[in-house]
Amino acid sequence: MIRVFNIRVRTLSLRSLQVSWEVVPTPEEVLDYRFQVLRSESTGGPYDAQTDWLVDRYLFLDDKVDPFNTHRVLYYKIRVKHLPTSEVEEFGPGYLAEEPDRITLEVRRHWEVETHELTGRRGWIFPVRTFGSTCAECYDKGTQRVTISRCLSCFSTGFVRGYLHPIEVNLKTGPVQKAFEPGVTVQQKGATRFLLPAQPDVKPKDLIVLADSNRYLVASVDAPHRLGAVLHQSIVVTECEPGAIEYEVPVNLDQLMSADLAAPRNYRYRTTVG
Repeated sequence: MIRVFNIRVRTLSLRSLQVSWEVVPTPEEVLDYRFQVLRSESTGGPYDAQTDWLVDRYLFLDDKVDPFNTHRVLYYKIRVKHLPTSEVEEFGPGYLAEEPDRITLEVRRHWEVETHELTGRRGWIFPVRTFGSTCAECYDKGTQRVTISRCLSCFSTGFVRGYLHPIEVNLKTGPVQKAFEPGVTVQQKGATRFLLPAQPDVKPKDLIVLADSNRYLVASVDAPHRLGAVLHQSIVVTECEPGAIEYEVPVNLDQLMSADLAAPRNYRYRTTVG
């Protein structure tokens, strides 16, 4: 099975993204393989096929999306199929971003160590859908707005199923700011700040679920950069009130908690985290 590497996403115009990739040199016949480009707005998927099977082609121009959407990040994978054996394998993802230098990579490593081993809490990010099948029950195509506040088909996001697959993350939680808004009905609101590594990308309206079952909506994202590459993310979130539509999003915490995606730390050799 040949392997794909160096998946690059670049923008050459205001209306398209160019996806290119390479294959590791191999004595096998490349014409025995087919390639397919997959796309998602979350590293965790789901990924949708954007092309038919390509023969000896290593570049794809995606002109069906707006690459300069304020908050959207698009991820691409390359699916490879070996015709004689029907074996299929996927590589990636790649996305549009500046290449980090060594200092940026070191800063990212420190953030990952701190949140994973020292101060972080386990949680899951449910990226909100920003395109796809619009909800037939509450989405007004004329105004392009949601007309129902508690729609169980899209969870009031406007797109069917509302959120993409969850992505596990370790994040550092800050103090909660409590406030209320007087009126006919008093609304109690709590805002706090979460700190997390550079990946996965978080955008406003994403849903975050912590291991204690509390749920939060992302209000804003502050991502410090170095030479165009993200160092870490600081996000402001608001806690979902009891009975909010976000609590209707199906979340199987037992299944999520049982999936340990990170290897355990080896503490045999002492290290200093600066």
